[in-house]
Amino acid sequence: MKKFKFKLESFLKLKELEEKTALTDLSKTVSEVEKINNHIRQYNIESTRISYNEADKLRMGQYDAKFQKMASLYLNMLKKKKNIAERRYIEIEPILQRKREKVIETRKKKRVIEIIKEKKEREYKYEIAREEIKFLDEQFVRNKKAMEV
Repeated sequence: MKKFKFKLESFLKLKELEEKTALTDLSKTVSEVEKINNHIRQYNIESTRISYNEADKLRMGQYDAKFQKMASLYLNMLKKKKNIAERRYIEIEPILQRKREKVIETRKKKRVIEIIKEKKEREYKYEIAREEIKFLDEQFVRNKKAMEV
């Protein structure tokens, strides 16, 4: 019995490689987005911490003009860094969406080839089963004729 061979196997492998490349590209972008989100989160946490520190010092009557000035400058720097990170996030979001769409597109194209392969394999198995049945029928007829003689 001959083995099933799919004529578009190399094309399917190419589509699998395209999908893998698109996924790798997407994961890099997702990683970058996560980094940006982490930076934004860290800036928010640090700003909140500094603000609470300032409020605590004011409540306790430990007002220090130098500390107040440095804290204000530090908060402004954090705000600027956060704004830069948010702008970068806004820039990268459409890129991320395009890469997601590319992954979906490459998966669809690969799936079409896989469906064709599955169909061809079913047809192949059906033909093999038909040939086996035909062979067994012929054997049965020969054996029956041989017994009658």
